[in-house]
Amino acid sequence: MFKSHWFRVQWQSTFIAIATAVLLMAAIHPAAAATPPSITTPSRLPDGVVGSAYSQTLAVSGGSSPYRWYVIVGALPAGLSLNTNTGAISGTPASAADTAFSVAVTDANSNNGYANFNLKTSGTGARASLAITSSSPLPNGTVNAAYSTTLTATGGTTPYRWAVTSGALPAGLSLNASSGVISGTPTTATTTSPVITVTDASSGSAAATFQLTINTGSTGWTLVWSDEFDGTTLDSSKWLNPTNDNACGALVKSTFMADDAYLDGSGHLVLRAQSRASGGCGASHITAGQISTKGRFSQAYGRFEFRAQMPVGGSGSWPALWMYPIGNTWPPEIDLLEMQADSSVAYMTYHWGTEQNHQQSYESYSNAALATGYHIFAVEWDPGSITWYIDGAPVRSSFLGSNVTSIPMGLIMGMQIGDWTGAAISPTLPKYMTVDYVRVYKRE
Repeated sequence: MFKSHWFRVQWQSTFIAIATAVLLMAAIHPAAAATPPSITTPSRLPDGVVGSAYSQTLAVSGGSSPYRWYVIVGALPAGLSLNTNTGAISGTPASAADTAFSVAVTDANSNNGYANFNLKTSGTGARASLAITSSSPLPNGTVNAAYSTTLTATGGTTPYRWAVTSGALPAGLSLNASSGVISGTPTTATTTSPVITVTDASSGSAAATFQLTINTGSTGWTLVWSDEFDGTTLDSSKWLNPTNDNACGALVKSTFMADDAYLDGSGHLVLRAQSRASGGCGASHITAGQISTKGRFSQAYGRFEFRAQMPVGGSGSWPALWMYPIGNTWPPEIDLLEMQADSSVAYMTYHWGTEQNHQQSYESYSNAALATGYHIFAVEWDPGSITWYIDGAPVRSSFLGSNVTSIPMGLIMGMQIGDWTGAAISPTLPKYMTVDYVRVYKRE
């Protein structure tokens, strides 16, 4: 307890000193303070391997060079150091850890920029091999409708470079070599299977074949609401972060915190569950990311879909996207997707009736492929009918009849920890659920 208090006092003193310095520098250099530097490296740094050399250089935009770099809160993993002049984090990790720390960069005019980072070191042996983590098929597109999807990779040494090395993308689409984004407006209905290769900074490479289908004309749906999670800040006009559902109870074993839901700067929302030094839920002090459209968006009927990569499974892992009349009487509720412990099994449920006479219909779909890469999970909800899809294919029997609700539904999405059966859990943390987009359509 004494050590924790000492660290907190030291952190507060450091923060106050930095804040005071920033204010003084802004007073001395008012013109320069208007254009401070900004750290642009995504918050989740590439993983390191115990006993293997590691190097990752932080990037900055704005301000005026030369820059100076500092770790101001927390510490780097044992064996690594930050080069004050170059912003390079390098060394040989000495132990396994998932470390959080904060970095400041100061430019020639004494302006400052700040960013929080996570860096995981694990295992022993050679650095993780470069691999493409995006799955095939890619999301379908439509002729004359804007298209965008982001390819992802792990391992190797960033930055990555992307290229189509065999075959071709559909006409009208192109691949951004730096970001891995496939975008454009397709002009012809077709299905292609290009081979795409990613190359890392050490000239290592990995390749994968992707199927990409462009459909003709109208799909029968009109996009009415979406979030592509571009930029670096979650859109508060679309999402309440965190939700008001903050209870730490019999089933949910995490307390929802705003900083556990964040954008990675590469077009993704990250929902994280983690153990903190204090606060949170239970003796493990578990917190998690959960956001909702409460007070911002709801709709009766339509196609509700999201593209996401599920966390590695394990006891207590409970990623989900739920649809229900937020702030109103429960049920009804449409569970677009829930997973419990095993990320290769998807649960899809409809709840109806009253709270006193609650009824439900659920089915599960098991596929080992769900545990890796991104997948599209969707519900098509019409009067008298609800159908669930994964990667464009129906995966459970439709729920039909007069019990299908007509009440407008909002969205709640989270990476909570718990077990809906009430079973004891022993989660391995942290867990990450990464979301590429959320889109809602109406029938044309």
